[in-house]
Amino acid sequence: MGMWWIVVGLVACNGDKDGGDDTSQPVAPTWYQDVQPFVGTHCQGCHHSQDNFTFALEAYATVSALAPSMLAKMQGSDTPPYFMPPFGVRETGECASPGPWKDDNRPSQEDLDMFTAWIDGGTPEGDEATASPFEPGRPENLEGNGIETYTSVGTTLPEGETEDSYLCFPLDPQRTTEGWITGVQVHPDNTDVVHHVVLFTDPSAASPQMVDATGSYPCFGGSGVSDADVLYAWAPGGQPLSFSDDMGAPLPAGGQLIMQVHYHPTGSEAQDASSVSVRWREDAPGKTAALFVFGGLLDSQESSSHWEDPPFLVPAGASSHQETWREDIDVPDGVDVRLWSLFPHMHLAGTDIKIWVERADGTETCLGHLPAWDFEWQRSYLLDGAFETLPKLLPGDRLAIRCTFDNTTENPMLQEYLGGAAPEDIGVGEDTFDEMCAAILGAVY
Repeated sequence: MGMWWIVVGLVACNGDKDGGDDTSQPVAPTWYQDVQPFVGTHCQGCHHSQDNFTFALEAYATVSALAPSMLAKMQGSDTPPYFMPPFGVRETGECASPGPWKDDNRPSQEDLDMFTAWIDGGTPEGDEATASPFEPGRPENLEGNGIETYTSVGTTLPEGETEDSYLCFPLDPQRTTEGWITGVQVHPDNTDVVHHVVLFTDPSAASPQMVDATGSYPCFGGSGVSDADVLYAWAPGGQPLSFSDDMGAPLPAGGQLIMQVHYHPTGSEAQDASSVSVRWREDAPGKTAALFVFGGLLDSQESSSHWEDPPFLVPAGASSHQETWREDIDVPDGVDVRLWSLFPHMHLAGTDIKIWVERADGTETCLGHLPAWDFEWQRSYLLDGAFETLPKLLPGDRLAIRCTFDNTTENPMLQEYLGGAAPEDIGVGEDTFDEMCAAILGAVY
């Protein structure tokens, strides 16, 4: 078990190096000395008793009982959620991703070895009096000047409702001049039912025209606004988005924001009025952060020549069907354009998604690979590094995205939403049971 097997050498009292007897004994990690700090750092950002996202992983008895299933999720399992913590980007044989990534709380192999050794050793509790100090993982707070908070009109989930729903709420920052967004934090109101939140910019202020009498409108897979761009995605345990000091995302005067909330009802009546904080700056920063979509999202793109083998179609019964989209990108000469964020997107049949750059010189640069796509744990992946270290886009580059789909009864995510119904052929589009093969990329220049 690596470092968790400590060799204790017993040397003869007479000091004869050749005459002593050497013995070795295994020393297993314990809860208070080793495991509690690990679980506190990697798991308690979501699993803590001060909130209601899920069960708490704070007590020895709880973690000891759940340890084998926890280890299986940390190593990667065959059923959703496929990974815990839910960080889907992985280094694979196909992709040496360009990380490091911000807020990457995946356990190291050394951590997994330690946790395995604890289980193998009988999950000993250790000595509370000499417990190792640790700082429990908790979501950070957005800091700085110019922060404003906008609260949605909210919704009521009725008694007996158990079907997941997606609602979009327009948020009006009431800006009369252009502003620059430098940070975002989501504040879920009712953590019993809020599964995740996606924030979009709405530069043309189209979203208020789409609401019904409730002040919101249904939206699945996107915002429903053609020129809206994803700004941030939040799931339990997610940290605020905070750009570096020289970056900002513009929003024109009169522009709005859209907050998409994925609700996971419990069957009991529930109210929610989640909100979002945005940090603004009034002057233009040194660099502009922009988000753009590439890939197939709409039914009008079914036969696009960007597909490797058009038209897009995931046949019923196909267990590992792949669709690949390639798209040239227009990088102006003399402009240093870097990529800083990645938001992959498929729907329910998706199982694997890979994004890369094909260079004019024939080389490739992988941007990210999610070998176990999990529709219910979507998020933005932000690169953590100085501008000069970020992947560079060059004139003549082409972006590529490959999506793998399982349209069979063996796909647990698809079956959860189908309710046991037989799979049917799937096309590209915005409906719940359509598919997408797309990504929102963040560029800075």
